[in-house]
Amino acid sequence: MRVAPPPGMLEALERDLGLSAAQAQARLLNEARLTPIAEQLGKLLGPRFGGAWLRGNSAHTLVVATTSAADIPLILAAGAQADVVTRSLGFLEGIKEKIDNTLAVAQAVQDIVVNVDVVRASVAVEDAGSLPGGFRQGGFEGIGVSWTFRGVELR
Repeated sequence: MRVAPPPGMLEALERDLGLSAAQAQARLLNEARLTPIAEQLGKLLGPRFGGAWLRGNSAHTLVVATTSAADIPLILAAGAQADVVTRSLGFLEGIKEKIDNTLAVAQAVQDIVVNVDVVRASVAVEDAGSLPGGFRQGGFEGIGVSWTFRGVELR
């Protein structure tokens, strides 16, 4: 059974992603077809699962990441492309949680502009002067995050 997308969804995909009507329709169909495969592979890979994403304008290719090359045959057998990564999705989610918790403290002091890139495990702070001294000295130490203050990268 095919379910129609919510009103405006196709138009939004066309507008926001620059897709044709046929590409937008194909994208939604591919997302519906490939998402259950990604979810199943995530369960099978467990702590080695590095995430999944759809590639191409019409989302025609499912890519599943793993931290173990031994999982490649399983991923390929499910009809997806494999990508071996160094960090699992669970690890990245843990970093994101620590960043969110740390930034909550900083933002309680003063609003600052912060850009967080979870995939690269990096944080860019536009106004380091607004952060408490202890935070500037190592609020992210020990969680595997690099951060940049005013263009100077600290590790």
